[in-house]
Amino acid sequence: MRYYHLFIFLLLIVSAPLYAVPADTLQSVTFVDNVVSSVTEELAEVKRKVEKLDAYDETYIEPNHYNYAFMLQNTNYWQHYRLRATDASGRHQQIDISPRSSIKVGPYFGWRWLFLGYTFDVGSMGKATKNTEFTLSLYSAKIGGDLMYIRNKDNFKLGGVKGFSGVRPNALRGTDFNGMKSYTTMVNVYYVFNNRRFSYPAAYAQSTVQRVSAGSLILGLRYDHHKIHFDHRQLPSSLQHAPDGTPLLFDAMKIGRINYYNLGLSVGYAYNWVFAPNCLFNISLSPSLGYKKTKGQPWDESVLISDVKTLNFDFTSRAALVWNNSRLYAGASFVNYIYGYNRALFRFRNSISYLNFYVGFNFHRREKRGE
Repeated sequence: MRYYHLFIFLLLIVSAPLYAVPADTLQSVTFVDNVVSSVTEELAEVKRKVEKLDAYDETYIEPNHYNYAFMLQNTNYWQHYRLRATDASGRHQQIDISPRSSIKVGPYFGWRWLFLGYTFDVGSMGKATKNTEFTLSLYSAKIGGDLMYIRNKDNFKLGGVKGFSGVRPNALRGTDFNGMKSYTTMVNVYYVFNNRRFSYPAAYAQSTVQRVSAGSLILGLRYDHHKIHFDHRQLPSSLQHAPDGTPLLFDAMKIGRINYYNLGLSVGYAYNWVFAPNCLFNISLSPSLGYKKTKGQPWDESVLISDVKTLNFDFTSRAALVWNNSRLYAGASFVNYIYGYNRALFRFRNSISYLNFYVGFNFHRREKRGE
């Protein structure tokens, strides 16, 4: 009998943790359960909102049927600066300058909305360069956006020139110019009004297929930051002095440095033309009216009035040609940004262009709802 009581006593000790949970432990478990439940609900709400961003009228737009995508892309990049100055008598001078263009190739891998890849510059292989160029574009049914960062610190060349006595317009084209550095940062967000029938992703992200032609108004908000360092002393002597030593370069052209911010509002229009089965042509034009503020200038009345008087239009244009049967796709796209900076005797234009060629395929078909 003594052994029986001992066995019962040991069994109670071993099994005690299964029945005697401290109160603070129960509270901790309840707290964790509440947190997990709350996070799960928040994630579900985020998922519902994300799905609403890609809500289509399937008469016009065929949604993506696959989870993943693979693509090979060739990207060609150009940038062009135009400096224009005026003297007191109304005469004009103009200098065109461009950094080295780039040709890039590389693979991309996508998962639904997220598309990541790496391209390497074919032209700079084996060459030292101080230039950086990064762009990111996101396209959904309702909202899209662009992020761009460009830094050019070398490899500039002169283009055409005008207004210099004795110098032909193309005489210096291709001449190296080491007197310039430039920095450009841009963030652009826009809203597509006719988002149920018009698809930007069909033209630029290959994630949907436009089946019936449609267009839409586009409303955008853009923020830019531009810095330009220009050392006119590095220009060829033929642009600075005439053969007899007379100065040629206008004072307004000796800018030294430009550093300004821009906030712009754009209203544009985009159209998808389905000209054959699985074939799409897109064109999009978005002028932007921007207010430019030079860094370091005070916010007094005279400066504000001067800035308002120099309001000017920037411009974003896009075009695309796509063949997409929802599984395989190929195409080309072109995107161009034009920025302007105007002052009384000086004007500055910055044009940035991208031309892309690509071919790819989607895979891992999504399960239909209810399956």
